[in-house]
Amino acid sequence: MVVKNDETAKLGIISFLLLCSLTVACQGTSKRYTTISTHGKYLYGVLGARSVKTAQYFLNQVSKNCRRKIAVSKLVTTDIPPIGLLPIDNAISYWVRCTEPSTYVGHKLYNDVIIAQPKLFYQHGVIKQVHVEYKSPNLASYPLIMVEVFDMGTMENAFGVYSSVRYPEDEIEVIQGTHVLFSEEIIMFAKGKYFVQIEEYEFATRIRQASVGFARMIIESIKAPREPSILKLLPEMNRVQNSERIYISGMGFANKSPLFPEYMLEGKGAKSASIKLSKPSWFSDSSEVIMVFLICYDDKLTVDSVYDRFQRYLQLNEFDFRLIDDEMIIENAEHN
Repeated sequence: MVVKNDETAKLGIISFLLLCSLTVACQGTSKRYTTISTHGKYLYGVLGARSVKTAQYFLNQVSKNCRRKIAVSKLVTTDIPPIGLLPIDNAISYWVRCTEPSTYVGHKLYNDVIIAQPKLFYQHGVIKQVHVEYKSPNLASYPLIMVEVFDMGTMENAFGVYSSVRYPEDEIEVIQGTHVLFSEEIIMFAKGKYFVQIEEYEFATRIRQASVGFARMIIESIKAPREPSILKLLPEMNRVQNSERIYISGMGFANKSPLFPEYMLEGKGAKSASIKLSKPSWFSDSSEVIMVFLICYDDKLTVDSVYDRFQRYLQLNEFDFRLIDDEMIIENAEHN
């Protein structure tokens, strides 16, 4: 009896070790899958899924949204000069403007500020910026807050700036349905075609309260959808918080991937968006975060041209891919 028990135990240990070895081996060769498809003027895909099933599931979600023909917005409800959004004197009690508002137009933005970096705004099509400083005689005779309002032309442009400076770990609060980023000295948000930045020159509770009050007033003055419609084409469920991005190009979301060399997905009117998704628990026991992207072009002809060019690139560089029902499935053991 003792011998049999020992032999059973040994067999159990050996089986366990073999199972562990297989598991480690599988993890070492774990592959990632990318699926890409098109519909009309949209090219879209899923990056970095651990299985074809997962990739195709989320690709199907985007496909359904695209077939509903949700258009990328070009106009928004509120269309007033940025200066009209700046709070007036005593809009918040005892807070007044220090001077009259100043304005920058187009590529003259910050051209007189040595340490400024206006390139981000130029890339996103800034039209006009206005700013004014505020003081509170109860606190000081000098400026304590500066409010800047940028007219970016479209919702996509405004959100593109906001999403470029926001990260998932940032402190975000929702004010009147608008996501607002709070840092130590700055409050930022985008609504409609406007990007707003409120800078505090000193840290104090009453200054922060005034800044939040200014932000609330501006948000209430802008009537616009909750988010740009290009984001509505991407899956709603399982989004990683604050991971939505909009790029004023076709390549922003994938500039570090070997699958997408520079300019590979560029084309006429290219504008792209991406989000990160946490895979639902019912898919598997393991956690997984993937990226879903969508690129909007001016017309279907451009989409077809980009898609064909990308397929030729994969063939020339010997990527392992196949086509199933007009879906391009790419298998890549490296990051993609």
